[in-house]
Amino acid sequence: MVRGQLIVTIAFLAGSIACLAPLACAQPHQQESTNAWAIAEAKMEAHLRGIDPKMRYAEFKSDRLSKYLPEYRVFVGFERNTIGETALFLVKQDAEITDLDDDDREGISTFLRARKIQVQTPEEATEFAKFFKELQGAQSYVASLYINTKGFTVFDKRFIEYYYGERADTDWKYTSEKREGGWKVSVEWVGDPETSIIMPPSYEIDINEQGIFIDLKELQPSIMATY
Repeated sequence: MVRGQLIVTIAFLAGSIACLAPLACAQPHQQESTNAWAIAEAKMEAHLRGIDPKMRYAEFKSDRLSKYLPEYRVFVGFERNTIGETALFLVKQDAEITDLDDDDREGISTFLRARKIQVQTPEEATEFAKFFKELQGAQSYVASLYINTKGFTVFDKRFIEYYYGERADTDWKYTSEKREGGWKVSVEWVGDPETSIIMPPSYEIDINEQGIFIDLKELQPSIMATY
């Protein structure tokens, strides 16, 4: 009986060691990744302070950013006059920094074109259009959040939910259709008909023969409309 228990104990320990071995091997890599990001973040902070020592900035995260730019972290500068100035800052784990102007659609398109993103289905066209506008609007989003939480005395959750949160996918309807050279993405307001809103534009997404993103254009300017 004792011999049987010993065999079971040895087998259990062997199995435990086998299970722990991958974890032990993974820890140095995880630590290396953490250290690399810490260095990249420190370089980003120095970069931003070099532009404006008083600049307030925040990291911007979302599911779409993680999906389309998994190798990047996105920072935005706010509480300053950013008209004609860089407002988007992207850093890779190797500390390579890319500056983008959130008002420069062509600049953002050029950056994303180099990522060779596939846009081959209506669903992908809709998601990419949402992602593009989310990246372009990151600075405004963070600035709005900061204004509405300044001093942390008042946080109006309805403001965030209404414009960017839980209602975003229900109050707006996106429709993507194939066109020569790419996709047309139309945006329609389907929320409260009594609400005064900014009428959304439509977008054209250009792709190459392999279905890879080339450019995104806004078809019409936003105008005020009451339904």
